[in-house]
Amino acid sequence: MNTFEIAQIYRRFCDEPDSTFLENADVAVDLRDAYSTFRNTVSQVLPWYYATTRALTVTDTTGDYTQYDLRQGDVDPTGAGTPSILGEFPNAAGVPTTRLQSLLAIDVMNAAGTEMSYRMRQANSMDALVANGRSYFLRGSSLWFRQGFEHTVRVHYVPQQSIGVGGAQYDPDWSGVLTSVTAAFVDDFHDWHDIVALMAYDNYAIMDGAANPLVINRLGMRMSQFETYLQSIEYSGGIYVSRVSAP
Repeated sequence: MNTFEIAQIYRRFCDEPDSTFLENADVAVDLRDAYSTFRNTVSQVLPWYYATTRALTVTDTTGDYTQYDLRQGDVDPTGAGTPSILGEFPNAAGVPTTRLQSLLAIDVMNAAGTEMSYRMRQANSMDALVANGRSYFLRGSSLWFRQGFEHTVRVHYVPQQSIGVGGAQYDPDWSGVLTSVTAAFVDDFHDWHDIVALMAYDNYAIMDGAANPLVINRLGMRMSQFETYLQSIEYSGGIYVSRVSAP
């Protein structure tokens, strides 16, 4: 399903076929938040499914450690080779990037920046950086390395969703993708996207104060089926997404 189709299903669940009582702005917020929850469900079982990679040029900073500010001071545009993946204006030389949601791994690249030299270990404290020079520590919005560390590193991370991100828009935004003309691709779990609409309805029902038990029960059933499906991919080591029709 695309964003338009998910929105249509959501409106049917709410029994609000148009924007008279359920405005498009509300639909956009509900579906944006629901899709974030959907992605979190996937990432809990398959951490690398939505993973993306960003190269950072780390240079030595004065002090006992080397720091890379993942916000880059909220500057837009950032300098070449020093993108930001956190903060108010995450960007790479002025092009919006997806914000880091969870960090998966960091690789140190060779001098040419073409191959991985080694994968760093995650330290559990600043002091541990001294004991193991091939490690990093994430504290707040900064990555910390040992003193004198100067390399290009490749950061693997789970990003926030990118729907609506682009141009001067740095935050996910479904408001511009709710029509059949402007509909956007979501991800490859096409046959499971009714869950996004069901999750959105769950939030709508709280505000409405009168939940439809059939819809709520459907959400529980579909979530159970989806989690079983995700676990089957994890156990088999597969990275494909099969076509499974909703019952």
